[in-house]
Amino acid sequence: MTNATSEKTGLDLNIGADVYCNEGRCGKLIRVVIDPRTQRVTDLIVEKGFLQKEDRVIPVTAVDETTGEMIRLKVDAAAFQDFEEYDETSVRLPAAGYRGDRYHTNEVVYLMGRYRAVFVEEPVVPTVEHEIHEGVPTKLDVIGAGTPVRNVLGDLGEVDHLLINSDTNRITHLVVKTKGLFSDYPIVPIADVREIDEEGIFLRLSEEEL
Repeated sequence: MTNATSEKTGLDLNIGADVYCNEGRCGKLIRVVIDPRTQRVTDLIVEKGFLQKEDRVIPVTAVDETTGEMIRLKVDAAAFQDFEEYDETSVRLPAAGYRGDRYHTNEVVYLMGRYRAVFVEEPVVPTVEHEIHEGVPTKLDVIGAGTPVRNVLGDLGEVDHLLINSDTNRITHLVVKTKGLFSDYPIVPIADVREIDEEGIFLRLSEEEL
């Protein structure tokens, strides 16, 4: 992990950092929920720990302070249990733009071996796998350690952690773990982010600029 430090009014949201409530450690940070339209962090997803049995969605306003390896909340263990539970499930949905009337049953073929084919009774529907984040509104995105960081030419690395302004909850910088055997951890201003969506974070920077 990098030793990058946020501005005086900032919070260092280090993915994997231990999270503490008033009574002690209550889990660790595994995801961050952001509003891609405003680039603001809305919630933290805390993995279950000694004081709680479910992953929880914790509003960022509940954060009291952070260090590189610790996040302290201004809530007790009882209040922690009242926050929304978090879970992830994967579903396969028809690919975008697919029309159900495009292929007739008698036009759909499975190739079986080198010399024969078998017709099927129902058309093959192209699907795409989507992750459903239960406990998080669908208009918000969930990112964490390993979320891809890309530009128009391909992969640049992955998210290590985020720096946010504690007054506005807006992301000020991303700390990126670059790809390769010996990774660097450049600190990228949010102004260099072109887009954030469910596929990852897209930068305006080239690999050399990063």
